[in-house]
Amino acid sequence: MTKPEGMTNDEKTSVAFGSSHVPETSLARVFKSENRLQTGQTLLRLQNRWGLDVTRLVGRGTPCLPFVRLRTNAILTRSSAGRGLPALPGWRLRLLGAGMHRPLGVSIGFAALAAILCGCGPADRKEPQKTSPPVNVQTVLPRQAEIARSITLPTFRILALQEATLYAKVSGYLKTLSVDKGDAVKEGQLLGEIEVPELLADEAQYAAETEVAHTNYERLAEARQKAPDLVVPQTVDDLRGQWEVAQAKLQRTQTLLQYARLVAPFSGMVTARFVDPGAFIPAATTGSTPQSAAVVTLMDYSRVRVQAFVPEPETPFIKNGVPARVTVEELPGRVFPGSVTRFAHALDPATKTMLTEIELANPAGELRPGAYASVQLELERKQNALLVPVQAVLVEKAGTSVFTVVDGKAKKIPVQIGFNDGTNAEIASGVRVDEAVVLLGKQALTDGQPVNPVEAK
Repeated sequence: MTKPEGMTNDEKTSVAFGSSHVPETSLARVFKSENRLQTGQTLLRLQNRWGLDVTRLVGRGTPCLPFVRLRTNAILTRSSAGRGLPALPGWRLRLLGAGMHRPLGVSIGFAALAAILCGCGPADRKEPQKTSPPVNVQTVLPRQAEIARSITLPTFRILALQEATLYAKVSGYLKTLSVDKGDAVKEGQLLGEIEVPELLADEAQYAAETEVAHTNYERLAEARQKAPDLVVPQTVDDLRGQWEVAQAKLQRTQTLLQYARLVAPFSGMVTARFVDPGAFIPAATTGSTPQSAAVVTLMDYSRVRVQAFVPEPETPFIKNGVPARVTVEELPGRVFPGSVTRFAHALDPATKTMLTEIELANPAGELRPGAYASVQLELERKQNALLVPVQAVLVEKAGTSVFTVVDGKAKKIPVQIGFNDGTNAEIASGVRVDEAVVLLGKQALTDGQPVNPVEAK
């Protein structure tokens, strides 16, 4: 191919690009506007028309020269193969024909092309912005309903409705004990007897003394009636006093003998047994009650009591009849309903809490005395509250919020939470009743993210 004669630099450049209206000053913009395939076709036309080498035009000291070679070779190879054009044998380093000079416009054009190719390197290439696909979320509409405010108090011991440890009131040997741990007893049932021979002897003595004193009194009283002048009234009164003293001694001894019989004070269950028949049992004294004087412990837990300590801010809401729910770890999933039966009215000066008791029916004996229970007290109830499931509420350090959907995008809205019963939360402000909130999928959402809402059934 020979260089056309009689053409200006602008004309040569225009011919190279297949256009008669492309000035050299806008050559760079032409290359920028073309994609890779168009650039490869243009390079083919330049190669065939002018026989030029892009790398020669840029210069040997250009830092991006290796990349220009590789990238241009790749473009030309793909363009030639894809369009049915012959693959280029290589880059020629000079114009066809010895001593030929490059037109200024063509040199500028190739220099611009090389600069563009250098700018297409991996470091300067801009990735197109990717649009995040919509996230599938499940939404739910708020509803107006009733909600209660409750507090859950820490674990407390379950107490039997009645509990008593039976002690010996007289010293002696345990003659019989007919019950053991786990035995059910009835009120008034004889549980055991203590053998006290001394008291039996005293009873016989005082019984005889009483009989003698009574006989002496009656005989003298009858004689005075027959001969009032012979019997002094004072003597009759003394004998009457002796008879009454003897009666008192006999009654005391008989009472002590009754204490030797252990009788159940109420119906319940024997929960402890401390001695066996034949053991010596000392009498329980007024000053101290030695453990050795204890015989058995009875409990009546057909009804049980749970003691809770209510914090000072919540005490104004405590009154008899406040609904309560009791749970125990030993019976997971079971809830025992009850109510406040009594409370102390006064606060403990050390803990600033108020003792409150909840009484529960326990006919099957499932609630064991001594076990620990958690108490939930319902303090307030509100009608027509705006409710959403607690799963829809996002709790963060900055506050609470929910996600709504506006024009297909997630919108984060701060809200104020009122009552919360563990299942539903009251929205005090921030969301209207007709604004659906995101129920599931909110963890991965960001404000303004495209979403695909599906209403929960």
